[in-house]
Amino acid sequence: MMSFIMRLSFIMALTLSLFFIPSVSGEIVHISECSIIDESGYYVLDADIEVNKSKCIEIKSDGVTLDGNGRTVSAGYFGGTYAIYAFHPNGISNLTIKNIVLKNWAYGIYSKGIKNMKVDNLRIEGSFFGIYMSEVEKAIISDSIINETKKNGIVLERVLNADISTEISNTGTGILVSNSKGVSIHDSSVSGSDKGINLRDSLDVVIKNTRVNNNNNFGVYIKNTNNAEISGSEILKNSYDGIKVYNSENCRVNVNKVKQNRIGIFLEFAESCKILDNEVSDNSEGGIILSNTKDSHVTGNKLENNGKGLGSASSTLNLFNSNIIKGGEYAIAFSDTTFSTITDNRVEGAKYGIYISGDSEKNLIYLNSLNALRNAYDEGKDDSWYSPDLKKGNYYSDYRGTDRYGDGIGDQDYIIPPGDTRDIYPLMEPHYEVKKVAEKEVKIETTETKVPEEKGAEETKPSFIPSIPGFEILIVLISVAIAFIIALLRKNR
Repeated sequence: MMSFIMRLSFIMALTLSLFFIPSVSGEIVHISECSIIDESGYYVLDADIEVNKSKCIEIKSDGVTLDGNGRTVSAGYFGGTYAIYAFHPNGISNLTIKNIVLKNWAYGIYSKGIKNMKVDNLRIEGSFFGIYMSEVEKAIISDSIINETKKNGIVLERVLNADISTEISNTGTGILVSNSKGVSIHDSSVSGSDKGINLRDSLDVVIKNTRVNNNNNFGVYIKNTNNAEISGSEILKNSYDGIKVYNSENCRVNVNKVKQNRIGIFLEFAESCKILDNEVSDNSEGGIILSNTKDSHVTGNKLENNGKGLGSASSTLNLFNSNIIKGGEYAIAFSDTTFSTITDNRVEGAKYGIYISGDSEKNLIYLNSLNALRNAYDEGKDDSWYSPDLKKGNYYSDYRGTDRYGDGIGDQDYIIPPGDTRDIYPLMEPHYEVKKVAEKEVKIETTETKVPEEKGAEETKPSFIPSIPGFEILIVLISVAIAFIIALLRKNR
């Protein structure tokens, strides 16, 4: 019986090993010169190529893998147009290009009308365009380095569903996404270029865990693009704005580090955007600025040493809450802004705390903690510096009123220059300190209620042996049964 089991096990193992042998569809085709590929297969480049030609490798078939094998395809002294050109009038599907170096071409890769395209481990140098994709569906560009391209590192034009993770430097525009949908740019870097990442006329684009730094213009520029998201990224030392959102809706800028740009995050003619939990510092003109923007939230950001911390111009119905603003000329500055709310912000060390000017009106300002050289200024109309519902205003470090009733509200109004605007419920303590004490008290109370009053410590420990009457007898019976079965098997062997 044991020999039968051994033979059966051997047959099963052999069958599984045969099952997992990778299938090979067609033979490997070796090429060493410029070629036209019009049949499916696996093509390997066996030699470096340097040539003056309009097209070096032309792909016209489905199911092609071009493996450069680490070889270099260079345009000669008189130049060349396309290092790799992939196009067929009827379309191409399932194309992979990998492990190749492309130098000095007008286009490193030009592809149009491709479905399922993958580009992996490429090096592209000295071209006008690195990778140009048009009317491509389901594209992946990964683990590649694109350097010194005069126009664009990567261009996606009318592309549906693309994934980019690559390194780009010293280009005209690092990544240009136009009229495309469902693009993810992640774990990438764009540096030393004219413009970093440019999104326009597109939908559902995500930039995540990406570094955009030292570009001569904008870091990330988003125009006419809805549902764009930038998260977990570093936007550093760009000469213009770190992130500029123009004429777009439903953008999300979350948990980024935005430092040493002209303006850190700038929304203009934007709507329904959320700017959450970013670190924004040392931007020369402003940290987070909204212009002609509405229905947007600026929440939970940390801003430090920006020319202007939070700014709003010609905007309406926006919320600025729970931000920490340190240093700078103006912590919060409103101009021609209406129906917006400033609440629960903490201001430290700025020259001006909250500064409202121009034709601003009907803004609500409450529960802010202001510790600036000049805490408040309001030349607007019908702004309320307290919550009528909560009957609480703001904390001002220069308030000298009394609190005879001990309710945390000052007895005297706080008068806000240059007119007679008043906070009639000024806070005696900074709101964030009051919240901190309240949270601590709740935590202690919650912890105490969890301690059992009557049970002993040994009763609260988990028991891995159930406390069942007769459990020991059950164990003995199971042991006897197992011994009987073993003896019976030995007798019948």
